[in-house]
Amino acid sequence: MEDKYVAIQELHEKEELSILLLCEIAGISRAAYYKWLRRKPTSRDLLNEEIIKEMKALHEKVEGIFGYRQMALHMNRKFKMPLNYKRIYRLMKVPIYAQSFESRKNNINVLFPNILWKMF
Repeated sequence: MEDKYVAIQELHEKEELSILLLCEIAGISRAAYYKWLRRKPTSRDLLNEEIIKEMKALHEKVEGIFGYRQMALHMNRKFKMPLNYKRIYRLMKVPIYAQSFESRKNNINVLFPNILWKMF
């Protein structure tokens, strides 16, 4: 949903299109757009950003071998508060940060020679 607001903001700044037209195309009200524009990050958003920063640092330190369960254990110790493993899992899947948390097993491309060559 936030992508719509970002697109409206960028198109208005770059192409100088009217906000009314862009909001109609996106299917949202102008009031909702202006409310999004003046929003302030909540304490939960700020904590999520802090958690993501620490997760990225730990991820680089351990060379990417931790999954969400180990990451949740370490984040609970680091922040000295209970953080649900589902929250850690969700934060590891955030598109901006997901590339650094990719699975290591997906990076293995092993090719084997075709011994049979369809001789059956």
